[in-house]
Amino acid sequence: MTWQEIFDEIAADNIHGASFLVRRACEAIESIENPKELDKSLAKLAQLQPYMAPFYHLASFLQEHKSDDISQSVSLWLRNFDEDGTRVAKMAAKIIKGKRVLVHSASSLVFAALSEAKDVHVLVTESRPKREGEKLCRKLCSQGLDPRLIIDAAAGYMMESIDVVLFSADGIGEFGLVHKIGSYPIALAARDSGKEVIVLAPPQKWWPSGFRLPPQPLRNSREISKHCEAYNYYFDITPLRLITQIIK
Repeated sequence: MTWQEIFDEIAADNIHGASFLVRRACEAIESIENPKELDKSLAKLAQLQPYMAPFYHLASFLQEHKSDDISQSVSLWLRNFDEDGTRVAKMAAKIIKGKRVLVHSASSLVFAALSEAKDVHVLVTESRPKREGEKLCRKLCSQGLDPRLIIDAAAGYMMESIDVVLFSADGIGEFGLVHKIGSYPIALAARDSGKEVIVLAPPQKWWPSGFRLPPQPLRNSREISKHCEAYNYYFDITPLRLITQIIK
């Protein structure tokens, strides 16, 4: 596949998280040999998934270092990204060990934290419309954990049976946490129940001061219903006041 084709797939992706998608982008960029094509790719990079902050940071870093060896620059950025993610996941694992945790959507950082903690009871939302939460649940089972899957709308009802909500972040700015749609009402329910909301957000998940998100596009309504027109948004924004702790 060409880098343009991979970029198109990344832009259309509605299942994977930022960690997976940004790696695909890095692989595409490393395959580019023509300097003019590289410039084109870097100009498009941040807008592939504008609601995922790592694309903003990767694009900024590579623009600053594009005169250097591009493979070395990509490797350096990914190494820092991995090391920061591992550090954050290990910190979270110590906090959630022995607790009852509710998670929403699928995240490699959340998966790493839960796998590291081991002694943890997990509720996983389906995360409609693509049900990536169910895939996370199955992965946790393969690690010897014993999670339980719930429908998204049951999160508020189940709040009394958990200790903490654990979110990853697609991005964080002054305006709040960008995460899977449904995160905001879960955080509201957690506040009303006196439960902690912990967010995993290494440095690459933070937008700079003054950053403004573009309008969020509607996605294919057929993902929700084949018979009715639907509003299908992938992300919502949770105000920072609803978050108990951000691990960064």
